[in-house]
Amino acid sequence: MEHEAKEFLEKYGIKTAKCFFVKKEEDLLEALKITGFPAVLKIAFRRIPHKSDVGGVRFVNDEKEAVKNFRELMAIDFAEGVNVQRKLEGVIEIFLGVSQNEQFGPFLALGLGGFFIEALKTYSVRLIPVSRKDVEDMLREVPNIFEYRGRAFDREAVIELALKLSEIAERENILEMDLNPVFVYEKGCIVADAKIFLGEKKSFKRVRKIPILNPKKIAVIGASDKPLKVGYAVIQSLRMNRNIEIYPVNPNLDEIDGIKVFKSLTELPEVDLAVIALPAEKVVETVESLIGKAKEVLIISAGFSNPR
Repeated sequence: MEHEAKEFLEKYGIKTAKCFFVKKEEDLLEALKITGFPAVLKIAFRRIPHKSDVGGVRFVNDEKEAVKNFRELMAIDFAEGVNVQRKLEGVIEIFLGVSQNEQFGPFLALGLGGFFIEALKTYSVRLIPVSRKDVEDMLREVPNIFEYRGRAFDREAVIELALKLSEIAERENILEMDLNPVFVYEKGCIVADAKIFLGEKKSFKRVRKIPILNPKKIAVIGASDKPLKVGYAVIQSLRMNRNIEIYPVNPNLDEIDGIKVFKSLTELPEVDLAVIALPAEKVVETVESLIGKAKEVLIISAGFSNPR
């Protein structure tokens, strides 16, 4: 439950909004003496997926209002208690989560938090473990965060929190972790709500980074020097990433915008990914020729529906 999840995070040095788990009205009133008003009452449970689904979050401004809402929350099916904390606000609200994909394994997700995560469904994902560069790229890939331009927030605190979650996911038996919202301030951030599902993790036999998701050497089969051709557009797109080595292949060209062109696949060194920009009738033969040359293949072609 939330209070247990926050205690777990605090052990890793992650700052959370202090909450008090109560089951009786007298304990509620004692907790409110510490938190003060305005306060938030949140249903505590194990069997309900989302608090909002059952009206499980209430904002209160005095004791009378708090007692009334406490009774209503405790009357909800499966309620085990109520968490009490002071109402907080931040410069921005973000979401950070950990989950698992059946094919790729554990991953980290980052996006705008609060109701934005459901309304906009705008977030970025990376496989765990993540690096600092991964998190920096994730922040750039969530465009709505930049609507807050001009309102300073602590990017470094977000990066450190994301790296810490990646570390926790590797060390602990966590199936899913949902931190939403995380309030980010001009200095620092604080986890306002947290949910963690524990269990035996599935074992994923894979390399740390799957080549097609993080290629360093990319061949472009069917490369072109003509701006309107797909083989040219692919190269121009790849050139925007300086960390990628590009290996164009075209028997009729020597170079494309200063990049050496290979005449045939036999000259091609081993690459992480081969992008095939050829007519459909040449694709199968090309894929077969790339066995032992490319770890992954991406096909950009047309004409497969033609019965010929």
